[in-house]
Amino acid sequence: MKNRYIAFTVLALIIITVTAQNMSIFTKATRSGWYPEFLYPVMEEITIMGEKKEILDIGTGPGTLPQLLIMKDSGLQVTGIDIDSAMINEAKRRFIHNHVKYQNQKINESLEFDSEQFDVVTFCSVLF
Repeated sequence: MKNRYIAFTVLALIIITVTAQNMSIFTKATRSGWYPEFLYPVMEEITIMGEKKEILDIGTGPGTLPQLLIMKDSGLQVTGIDIDSAMINEAKRRFIHNHVKYQNQKINESLEFDSEQFDVVTFCSVLF
């Protein structure tokens, strides 16, 4: 589990170097027609598993993947985390569902989840 935290911290530091202008470009991209299509293979792989799953979406941004997952299978439990509180606020504003939680992840802090709490961990588009 420690290696996961180290990897997350390193990627979090990379993300911080992105300028506000680039984040606005990324936000526009997530609203475009191509971005959800980019996430469909991830969504399909998760939803064909059949049984109820706990999903952690690291770098959830504005919550596009959690929204797509719940629209495909409302029985999933999805937690989206991001180091950018503005993105978490946007995710909360865009999509509310009883099986979706969003939370801000502090940089250089351990994830506050139990070991093996999640069946699937996604890590999509975090290097934008």
